Amino acid sequence: MRRKRIKRVANIDFGYRSITGAKQHIKVFLKSLLSQIGLQQGTDYAVTANHLRIRHVKNITGKITTTLKEMFPVFNFYWKTPRLLVWF
Repeated sequence: MRRKRIKRVANIDFGYRSITGAKQHIKVFLKSLLSQIGLQQGTDYAVTANHLRIRHVKNITGKITTTLKEMFPVFNFYWKTPRLLVWF
């Protein structure tokens, strides 16, 4: 008797159909991620559709970049300055 192989694939479709929709989803995702870390919007960070301005906290900047690259592999993320994360 042969076992039936079950393939499991992660669903990475977040429901966006355009680049602007994807950028808005990144914005919402970053707000929820940074709030869970314990940062406050306005004082510790500000998010727009194209960039994130954050108070420089060295131990979370790498985690933010890694998480975004895993969740949104289509976009390129880089730190323009130590406080400004940009994606395109």
